[in-house]
Amino acid sequence: MVQKDSNPHAISIRLKHYNTAKTRFQIDHDERHGKQPAYVDGTRSDLNTCAGGMTAKHLVAWVSLRTQSRLSP
Repeated sequence: MVQKDSNPHAISIRLKHYNTAKTRFQIDHDERHGKQPAYVDGTRSDLNTCAGGMTAKHLVAWVSLRTQSRLSP
């Protein structure tokens, strides 16, 4: 239910805390570190996207820009 004084463009997110081991494994998996499975086409790896190296501040700015571009006519 939307309140009359609420912001119709507001976005709500939830962040879940992961422990360091889980986070490191996921980053390595996402960035394909280590030996690649036979089904992975290494010539297409440049098409992958990842937030790797982004700080929380940069990620918030990036999300803000993406949101603004979607809301602009």
